[in-house]
Amino acid sequence: MSAGKTLHPAIAEIVEMRRLGALEASRHRFTVSRAAALLRLREQAKARAEDESDGAWLWTLSLVRAANAVSDAARIRVRVEPSFDGDEALEAVIFEVLTPGFDCRRLDTRDLLAGALEGDVGARLTEESEESGGESEGGSEDAVRLRRVHALLGRAINEALAAEPRVLAVRTPAPSGGRRFEPREQIVEGRDPYGDRRLVPLEGESQIVVEFVRPRAGLGTRLGRWVRGRSSTEAVIVALWQRRGLDERGDADDDDGVEKEDGGLSVSPIEVLGAPAIALGKHGRLGPRLRLKAPPVAGPRAWAGQWLLRDGVRILDLSPTMHQHLGEAGVVALGPAWIDCPSLRLTADERSVVQDSALELLIAWIQHYLEARAPDWSVEWPAGVFAEDHGPAPEVPDDGITRVGPPADPRPGLRSASGWVVPRAFIDGEARRNRELLYVWRHRVSAIAGHDRDKVLALWPAQMEGLQAEFPELSLVPALVLYGLPDRKPEDLSRLRADSYPPLVLSRATPVALSPESEAKLGPLCVSVEAYVHRSPAATTGFLALLVYERRLVQYSDRDHALPGLTVIGRVTPQVGPGELPPEIDMVALRRDGGAVAALAAACRDKTIEHWEPLLSHVVSQANPWETPLLSSALARLTPATLGLRYRGTEQGLRLSWRETALLDVQIGRDAQGQPRRLRDALLLLRDRGVIVVGDARRRPSLRSKDPRLHPWSIVGVQKELVVRTLGRAALLPMPTTPEAYPLVKDSPEALVEDQRHLIAPAHVSADLSRANKEPRARERLLGLLLMTRALGHDAAGLEDRPLLERYDSRAANPTRLVSLREAISEQPRPGLVPTGAVRRSLPRPVIEAPPGLAALLAKVEGFEAAAGEADADAESSTARGAQGGRGESSGAPIRRRARAAPPLLATTVADVLVVGRLQVASDGSADGISLWFGGLRERELKLPEPLGRVSGKLVMTPKGRRLDRQELQAHVAARARELLLSAPGQRALLPPLGRRREKLDHLLTYLRQTAKARDEFDMAEALGVDTKGERADRELELRRLSLRAAPLQPLPDQRVALLERVVVQSLAMKLRIGSAMLVWKAARLGRRRRDTIDLDFGLRNAWIQRALDEERVLDRDAHRHAALLAGALVVAEFFHQARPREDLALSDEHLSVALWRLLQLR
Repeated sequence: MSAGKTLHPAIAEIVEMRRLGALEASRHRFTVSRAAALLRLREQAKARAEDESDGAWLWTLSLVRAANAVSDAARIRVRVEPSFDGDEALEAVIFEVLTPGFDCRRLDTRDLLAGALEGDVGARLTEESEESGGESEGGSEDAVRLRRVHALLGRAINEALAAEPRVLAVRTPAPSGGRRFEPREQIVEGRDPYGDRRLVPLEGESQIVVEFVRPRAGLGTRLGRWVRGRSSTEAVIVALWQRRGLDERGDADDDDGVEKEDGGLSVSPIEVLGAPAIALGKHGRLGPRLRLKAPPVAGPRAWAGQWLLRDGVRILDLSPTMHQHLGEAGVVALGPAWIDCPSLRLTADERSVVQDSALELLIAWIQHYLEARAPDWSVEWPAGVFAEDHGPAPEVPDDGITRVGPPADPRPGLRSASGWVVPRAFIDGEARRNRELLYVWRHRVSAIAGHDRDKVLALWPAQMEGLQAEFPELSLVPALVLYGLPDRKPEDLSRLRADSYPPLVLSRATPVALSPESEAKLGPLCVSVEAYVHRSPAATTGFLALLVYERRLVQYSDRDHALPGLTVIGRVTPQVGPGELPPEIDMVALRRDGGAVAALAAACRDKTIEHWEPLLSHVVSQANPWETPLLSSALARLTPATLGLRYRGTEQGLRLSWRETALLDVQIGRDAQGQPRRLRDALLLLRDRGVIVVGDARRRPSLRSKDPRLHPWSIVGVQKELVVRTLGRAALLPMPTTPEAYPLVKDSPEALVEDQRHLIAPAHVSADLSRANKEPRARERLLGLLLMTRALGHDAAGLEDRPLLERYDSRAANPTRLVSLREAISEQPRPGLVPTGAVRRSLPRPVIEAPPGLAALLAKVEGFEAAAGEADADAESSTARGAQGGRGESSGAPIRRRARAAPPLLATTVADVLVVGRLQVASDGSADGISLWFGGLRERELKLPEPLGRVSGKLVMTPKGRRLDRQELQAHVAARARELLLSAPGQRALLPPLGRRREKLDHLLTYLRQTAKARDEFDMAEALGVDTKGERADRELELRRLSLRAAPLQPLPDQRVALLERVVVQSLAMKLRIGSAMLVWKAARLGRRRRDTIDLDFGLRNAWIQRALDEERVLDRDAHRHAALLAGALVVAEFFHQARPREDLALSDEHLSVALWRLLQLR
């Protein structure tokens, strides 16, 4: 559909109803792996359902969680309604989810099942949520709520589909409506057995309706349920919610506070908390003394132990984990409890939690709670971190006994791992000196070696929160993390800081996208990047180093990671929310995870390139650009392409434009008054006047221009090389010369002609013509004369036909050549104008190189325009490539780079008397045709029919090949392309069985074989191992039947007149216009097609045709009939021979067989 057009409303409605996902992501999200993941999750849901009574309704717990995730007063109504599908009795269990305070119209229901693939993570705890159990309102928190309810709804739906319902319908008031899931008619392995379609939106704003339709149980099953007291489906579901929900009302009446006035069952945990939850910092909440209602049936107490709570639902028993980390005594001391810790991650089977730093921090909080709790199970965390905050130190008795070890001190406060009290003055001094302190959780002190305990702090999490609040600049490093490292000393950056300019901070705590496997092992990570520019001219080697806890993780110095003269430091930290304690990073595991390390290094590299311009600006103002390695290398890579040099149309006419960069502030020389001039000043002068005069200002004062801006500048050495490379060779006009002798840029379009009449100087024409082929300045003067004469209506004396303009064609082998003005004007489309030297192979079409003055005059007089193209994008990408170590544009690569980006699947070199070059099959399946070149120019594109159309390449024709007829040359190239495709089976046999290249070759072979089966135009079926005999026979039989239906066979008449014509017409079963050709020796000549008829002429010079016509009547009736049939066979064969290459007829060998069969039936 073309841009700007919209679908008809009726069609758009149908498309929206049938669309399975968001348009921008549906192609990527609906894949085989996605369906396989959903089916695997359903298998896990079935396994969990088998382990528990009423397991068929476990999926409703996710529905309860989704309601609690968005509302603090959520309610759910459950009812069962009978239903019928023909003679089958069904029952529909309907759940009406009410979410007061949340607008369900904001939900996106186009792809509900996608939420099932997201991890089960709790909501982040905030100050408000610790008191109310809900989440704080706000932009970011609100977005998190939407994502979580989408994930929980997707989980509930996918688990419900595991129960194999007849229909599962989800209705919402969202504009995208709801979804109805039904079993597909055809089950395909690897595909979701359920299809879905869109439902119209509900009315209202805070309601979600889920309908679960299943076969109704038989009479015996219902009777058994009634005997067990479980006849009501609603009661079974409510009992499940009460067992797994957080309901701490003890022995309160079962119906008290459950049923609301509107009939809804309250599922929010806020109204049923027996006591306020204990906040474990920002990390989690603890509900000790868990008291629940007695289970309705006899059996083990379902709540014994410690449970992980998510959205008011107990989802996992943490007792095994607590026994592992707290021991039997700790579990007994803690007692039955619920724990709400959002950062805990579940394992893949959701039967345990991941053993990571989040769990370690939770255990530390619980250990601190067990130590500090009061007899009534409440806790008051210490208000002061240090011992002196809790009173003076006790006096040590002077009894003459020498004591070893720390003195007894009952005050709570900060201590070392060996037990010594740590005063505030010590921590304050370490923080001011920017020194790091090692710490260990107090319950893990035994893991620290005895000789290290005096240097390690023993902390509880509450003490760490106090330290971070009082000393935010304090660096705390977990001691146990460093035990697996060969070198525990922090990296010394003092030498780097002394030998570099002040560092520039590029980012702070930027999240890095890791693979799901890496994030599961290491947790979410951030990186802070700062850059150090080297001072010394000899320090050209660049480095990229990753630090964790100021210890070197990895260091790179290759060009793929590091930039010349620059050291990039990336500090890796865990990703935490505001006020949360940072989890520990396992450096050993991180160092072993090559993918995570590569992602962190790539993030540092990307941040450096993203801040390339600020980094240059930071250094240019305080460094000598010619002695600083970073700036000198950047200047060496500065070209017209990276600078984005181009022309733009303005009100004053065609003007030079460029991309702003800090490198333009580099000094390049001095003007006539001795004032320093920058590269930016040179660009401004080139834009306003079109040329920069260079030379000794004291010599030849008579040649100075009256315009002060055209007085000579002094530009020498490397500065001059920079200007020539960046602005082009035509930018500088060396003395002695007169700048007015060349076309200049004027302040207005009218002044371009009126103020430059002096360019008409016939006296110098002959001398300039003799040097025009070698000297660009001579051509520039001649072009000024030519354009002024045309502007004023004078005779140009044949200069229009002289090659004076430089034309650049990126597609040619020799891209630059001289063309005349007449040739440039007549070319369609007319080439655009670019500054001299600003050409590159990526230009989409031919251009004319011209300095600014000449370009302005060409635009004014002849109407030339600036070259159209993506110059800005090219400049940005070239700058990025330049920042990546100088790997900018290549000056010799052709414009077609598709096959060079990835190795081709098949490739061959062609070298014969007709063509020389290379043919290949691209790895991405694309085909741009075969370009034919001669004399450095591309003459045409050769498009071969499929399957040879998969072959692309470039062929240079020899003189003999260029003289060859086009059809013959195409047949020759097609034969070479056929040989290349037929080499695919042999190449496949040389590859290992697993790999992307083998897989792509398999796809190519499948395509070739399918094409050969349908129509083997190039005789490839046998070589590719395609058995077409059986299929061909079936096609022939079908064609026979169709031909007899369209043109039934009629007996041949006994008359002799037009007998051959009747034989041919009945054999071919086509509408033919028969004629004769006097000078044709072949049996027949095929003409053109006229709508529904085809011209066919008999060759009267052919002996068999003459015998069949028998104009002299020398044959008897039987002999003449035999001659007509024989000549008819020759005509049919000649007809198909000439029709084979014609695409308008599309005839195959099966048609020939049917035609000959029809002819044989006429005997």
